[in-house]
Amino acid sequence: MNTKKIVMQLLIILLFLFFVGNSFAKPPAKDLECVQCVDTSDIEDKAVTANKIYENSVSSEKILDGAIVRSKIANRAVARGKIKDGAVSARKLAPEVNQLFEDLSDRIDNISTSGDITSVNSGAGLIGGANSGDVTLSVDTSVIQTKLTNSVCAIGEYVSSIANNGAVTCSTPPTSDGDISAVNTPTGSGITGGVSSGDANLAIDTTLIQKRIAGSCAVGSVIRQVNEDGTVICGNAPTDVIAGNGLSRSVNSTTKAVTLNVNQTYVQRRLNSACASGSFLRDIAEDGTPVCELDNYSDTLGGLNCAHTQVVRWNAGTSAWECGDGFRSPIYTQLNYLGSTINSSITFTYEEFRIIGDFSKIYDDSIIELVWNDHGTVVGSFCDFQVRIDGVELASEGARAILYSPASPITVNAWFPGLTAGIHTVSIWVRGSATSCEINDGSFRPAVFVKEVPQFVLM
Repeated sequence: MNTKKIVMQLLIILLFLFFVGNSFAKPPAKDLECVQCVDTSDIEDKAVTANKIYENSVSSEKILDGAIVRSKIANRAVARGKIKDGAVSARKLAPEVNQLFEDLSDRIDNISTSGDITSVNSGAGLIGGANSGDVTLSVDTSVIQTKLTNSVCAIGEYVSSIANNGAVTCSTPPTSDGDISAVNTPTGSGITGGVSSGDANLAIDTTLIQKRIAGSCAVGSVIRQVNEDGTVICGNAPTDVIAGNGLSRSVNSTTKAVTLNVNQTYVQRRLNSACASGSFLRDIAEDGTPVCELDNYSDTLGGLNCAHTQVVRWNAGTSAWECGDGFRSPIYTQLNYLGSTINSSITFTYEEFRIIGDFSKIYDDSIIELVWNDHGTVVGSFCDFQVRIDGVELASEGARAILYSPASPITVNAWFPGLTAGIHTVSIWVRGSATSCEINDGSFRPAVFVKEVPQFVLM
């Protein structure tokens, strides 16, 4: 239906009701008196209709002014359905209403019924739309989920799928035990409770993994130990920092922070440079600076001219460097003896106890190393045995073995320098406070080993 036509009809009805209402509202003339008047209660329902009234037989000129008022018209007695089409028109209304109607008609003609919407398109999640006529938009249920129609699954079930129309499919969980055949908790893993069958009850091994700390210490104390169950053992907090050897201490008067530094008057700082070529290090300053000195000393070996088969060696007899054979090997001699030896009249003065044997020394500048192995028996307090070469006691009173009652093994190792080349005799001497001193009481085969060591020869 045309929009303008609808508006026109509505305006006609409104204007008619406005006009009729104002006309009926006029107060009745005081000089008129209704005699045998007819009101709505005297007229049978639907007895008077538009079809039963002759055209123009009822007009405003024929109705007494004030005879019809709003209070005399039943509610909805005059309605659109009860007015004949065309019975009320602009030309049949009062002139002022007719003029008003014409003005409104002109304004209606000027109303634009077109907007700036040229089409309605469906976006994401919608379907439908058009660029003319009636437009319908709907939700695209292939994209937007329709409201669930049965959203509750039975106990023991779960939602496995939801259809486009909102229908829910419920499923029962699988009853398979799975493929886990064992739960292992190896030693040292920090977990306990592993099993190869049945239910596994896993727990943290607090002997390896620290349980959360559940305690605290009072102000002025510190945590000294944390137990397996998370409880703590408190101790006194340090009250000061003491600088030990090699350290110095300073305290910030504002923050009370303590600083420890290395005391360079006590600890040597790292050497920070090297001496130049031709100089040697004589001292190191506190800050690590080297004190160097030029190496201008005379070369005491510069005058030696050794053969290619010789080496430079020190001669203890002359207290000087000299050239000597450089490829001499040590010379070994073993002196064995049999039978036991006993002395029952021991005094505090060394006496010759037994001759072991002789050996030959080849070089004047060599040194003799002597090793004696035996066992001894002591009756009484102690026996002091001493090994000598050519009856001469070592200046250091070495080469001795002191034995106490009842018996002990004997091992003596000593060096004899300054012996000249030739034949030399090894003997044993003894002293002590024992009543009896004896060696080799089982008549074994003990020995004295003699090694001649040339100087500057690697052993």
